[in-house]
Amino acid sequence: MAVNKKVLYISHIDWNWIKQRPQFIAEGLEDKNINVKKMYQFSFSRKLLQKNGKRVDKNLFPFFKLPFSNRSELLNRVSTHLLKLYFRFVILLFKPDYVWLTHPTLIAYIPENRSFKLIYDCMDDNAEFHEKNCWQYNNITRFDKACINSSDYVFCTSSWLQEKIANKYNIKASLSRNAFGGKIITEEVIPPAEVRNMAYFGTISNWFDFESILYVLEQIPDLTVDLYGPIESGVIIPTAARLNYRGVANHSELFSISKGYSCLLMPFTLNDLVLGVDPVKLYEYVNFGNNIISVQYVEVERFSPFVHFYNTKDELKNIIINDLGKKYTEEQRIQFIDNNSWSKRVDNILSVIN
Repeated sequence: MAVNKKVLYISHIDWNWIKQRPQFIAEGLEDKNINVKKMYQFSFSRKLLQKNGKRVDKNLFPFFKLPFSNRSELLNRVSTHLLKLYFRFVILLFKPDYVWLTHPTLIAYIPENRSFKLIYDCMDDNAEFHEKNCWQYNNITRFDKACINSSDYVFCTSSWLQEKIANKYNIKASLSRNAFGGKIITEEVIPPAEVRNMAYFGTISNWFDFESILYVLEQIPDLTVDLYGPIESGVIIPTAARLNYRGVANHSELFSISKGYSCLLMPFTLNDLVLGVDPVKLYEYVNFGNNIISVQYVEVERFSPFVHFYNTKDELKNIIINDLGKKYTEEQRIQFIDNNSWSKRVDNILSVIN
């Protein structure tokens, strides 16, 4: 992809949601002097969003789905029709060489007759966000097939997704894992040993393993767990002693916050959605230089030099009580982060496209 090429980058998440893959890749493309027009689906729920950068971005634009269109099949059809007309106009004006999609349903907005190359970045097993056979699940499954079969380039974030795409559609997607974004922290962090306080940074959704967290809080009387991040609709944080919700912190503040904790957590309930995830949060946790505990599954096992893994709530309890401590040196940490930067991921993506 040459520097004079134009990319229309369409994201299904609000740009001020937790900073993650879409924002990092779009910024990485811009750093390569590629002309990127970024369009994101505006979230009408602004309370738990954050500002990802304060500068005015003249190439960043929201688009709007009809309110409640994610809950109503009829409203969704109307919204899709309107956005298809809108994006036809955008594409006509911008004349992109590439259109980049971050979600399969976005293919519904893209004209079938096109002169540009289509790129689909498969970040999750998207249908698994919904109950099987509901209209949202069936809708995403249908568009997933259309998006993958229509794309000139398909990237995916995990070997699990890569294998699923190959088995389901007989298409070999290019593996492009998630990465670390930002400055590599050179300050060595010594987690406080005198307290047992742990933190989770990230979206709080229905895959969060509250059962295990409540169990270890009950079993370890001096343990405190703090949660930071947006709460997805329908999720209720249980009321329990020493389980605290601290709201949404700006991405730039997370390292400073993390230094006050003895450990950082990634407690997920394993399902098809989680099994396909290469979690950005583990890269960030490693960069923060703290102790790390995570549920174990295949995609995260390559983090084993840095992470204490558990499979059951009793294993989690035993790690907290007996085995908690740094597993790695500063040299190992810095080398791992340097080898897994978003800049290098973007280089790999461009090498595939070129």
